[in-house]
Amino acid sequence: REINPKPDMRLQAGDVLVRRAARSATRLGAPLTVLVTPPVRPPSDGEQQRIDALSRLCSVLRVELAVRESDDPLATLVATARALDVTYLLLLPPRRRRFQASVVERVLKALPDVDLRLVRGA
Repeated sequence: REINPKPDMRLQAGDVLVRRAARSATRLGAPLTVLVTPPVRPPSDGEQQRIDALSRLCSVLRVELAVRESDDPLATLVATARALDVTYLLLLPPRRRRFQASVVERVLKALPDVDLRLVRGA
């Protein structure tokens, strides 16, 4: 099982990542789950529009979309990956470079048996 998280909801880069992940999952013969972790609060109109657009894209690509409200996207990613028995993870790292290493290190430590691939935004 493969999972594609989009914790920061960057849709343009996310579209590229979702399409790339769908191609990869197809080649591997694996299911794909796209994870979005918006903050625990009602989404703004823009955030809701991005989630809706992502939902349409996932529908077209025939992949699962999981929207999990969370104030701790990393913990939600780890819990979801474990629940789905994920073995391969495509990650669009945070925008701010100073957080990238920290996030990657935390994912690797929390999910040592998962292959992690970092993908740059478009």
